[in-house]
Amino acid sequence: MTTQLYPGTLVAVTRRHARLLTRDGSILEATIGSRSLEPCVGDEVMWKNEQSQISVEEILPRTNCLLRSYERKTKKLAANVDLLLVVTAPEPLLNLSSLDRMLAAAHKENIPTCIVLNKADLENSKEALSRLEQIYSQVALQTLYVSAHSGEGVDDLVELLKPDEREKIAIAGVSGVGKSSLLNELIPNSEARTRDVSQRTGQGKQTTSHVEAHIYAGSGKPSFLIDLPGIQNFGVSHLSDVEVRDSLKEFEAFAANCRFNNCWHLAEPDCAIQSALKNGELPQSRYDSYIDMLQEVRGRQDY
Repeated sequence: MTTQLYPGTLVAVTRRHARLLTRDGSILEATIGSRSLEPCVGDEVMWKNEQSQISVEEILPRTNCLLRSYERKTKKLAANVDLLLVVTAPEPLLNLSSLDRMLAAAHKENIPTCIVLNKADLENSKEALSRLEQIYSQVALQTLYVSAHSGEGVDDLVELLKPDEREKIAIAGVSGVGKSSLLNELIPNSEARTRDVSQRTGQGKQTTSHVEAHIYAGSGKPSFLIDLPGIQNFGVSHLSDVEVRDSLKEFEAFAANCRFNNCWHLAEPDCAIQSALKNGELPQSRYDSYIDMLQEVRGRQDY
């Protein structure tokens, strides 16, 4: 007798257990049916129910899977992501290196990105917004200016999340930028925890320790907001050096004028990227991130 399998979506995953959303809207606790399965949040799966024991039996093909590297390992963060919101904040929390690394990982998986500058109520927020718009105008879909504290700009974010094709939206950012507060603003019952930014370091204390998808109704059909852990250092050693180079989309037009077709923009003669940097036509921070990531992937060093 063939066991009946049912479709579902994973909204939380641990090593041997998962929480899944069924097609009728029920949330079920399940085990992972086989050690060969490596599920992650956002996966579309097939599950079975035998004697009231729910188990995930199959992972359906993914459109993408957002990854990060750490301690010589690669961790799956979220699958089938339609949009990545990278949340940041003004100084001292504005971490362009981590931002660039998240954008590179998303680019590898063909995931569109939007930068969300939170804490718009702070005095230096407009300066930070201007800087982000200048640096990332050719990279992200757009840069939004919001305040989870006052609600400013949240309507613009809701508008961004409306299109029906954006079913799974991941939210990432270094700890302390207010990602959990913003999630609470969008989904009041998400119960995302928030904590104060560390007074000693100026960096945030991590409040999300695992990935979890929250059902978001918005004003259209239900979708998922996937809350990723706050990460200070986003390793990219799972990328190739070519993937790192290709992730800097704004470099492409200049790179076409390099003497060598396969120029790495390091010390090669007649490098158009180097000339553009000297002339202020490309942001130095993006090039610095490129060198940093290139060194990591070529050395496969820990980050």
